[in-house]
Amino acid sequence: MLRGQAAVTQATSTSARQPAPAHLHPRPFSAPQAHRHFLRTNASTPRSLVAARVIIKQRVERSDEDIDKVVLSTEQLNEILADMGQRIGEDYKDKHLLVIGVLKGGAVFTADLIRHVSPVPLTMEVDFFKAASYGLGTSSSGTVKLDDAFNLATVKDKHVLVAEDIIDTGLTISSIVTLLRGAGAMSVRVAVLLDKRSRRRVTYEPDYIGMHIGDEFVVGYGIDFAERYRWLPYIGTPKPEVVKRIMAERKQQQAEAAALNHRMIEQVNGNGTSNENGNGNGQYAPIGHVPLELGTSGIVSSKNALRSPSSSKPVPK
Repeated sequence: MLRGQAAVTQATSTSARQPAPAHLHPRPFSAPQAHRHFLRTNASTPRSLVAARVIIKQRVERSDEDIDKVVLSTEQLNEILADMGQRIGEDYKDKHLLVIGVLKGGAVFTADLIRHVSPVPLTMEVDFFKAASYGLGTSSSGTVKLDDAFNLATVKDKHVLVAEDIIDTGLTISSIVTLLRGAGAMSVRVAVLLDKRSRRRVTYEPDYIGMHIGDEFVVGYGIDFAERYRWLPYIGTPKPEVVKRIMAERKQQQAEAAALNHRMIEQVNGNGTSNENGNGNGQYAPIGHVPLELGTSGIVSSKNALRSPSSSKPVPK
């Protein structure tokens, strides 16, 4: 199957998959076309909303220059969400559901998905957590640690639905499912927007899938590259030259941060000159500041921030 032309698969459970409706197959869109209907206004549109949409349009158009092609337009995303929401609603209409979004990439997907769930479950709670499995490297270790702010006890005796933006190797998500089941969840299912099945390193199949894609680098709709493009209302692939430019900028930032950290450590250890706080002891003692802690690769960044410019592949999840 050609890159970027993977068929959109109906979001469904593994026990009953159906062929995707023809209207869900991706159509060729340019970046401006992808958000045109999102920005549409008419005479009855409130002035405040018109102004907001003008600002969004300007921001999107600036980023459109960095996008090579659109994988999913805003319209196609809404179609996927409506279909997935209906299936989830049918599966949980007589149950108490806890939806957990995986931050940061899954935040937008989770927020839109819960508004499309119909029929509505008996109750539907929403929570979020961050899951780390990368350490100082750029590939998943398969050992998952949830952030301390999330209380695992909240999943006990509940039906849990995990909402994730992308699954590729399957290492992280399979570990999350195991962790939640071990914490006493009554059931655990996974809804994913984009599935990179070709990159699997473990046998794992999500319960609800928005779209299968090839091994391509995508951004937008919550998915970032070096914390950029999350807010785009569509999903697309950035131009190769943009990826190289941003990687070069990140490398420069890491070098500058490492140099700054080195200078601060030297000054804190007594090798600096008298500081502006006037203690006169030759020590650097900025008020309310502590030295940076850096990894081996430089400045600490999010799990989606470091990607290979040669392969244009995102960090595995």
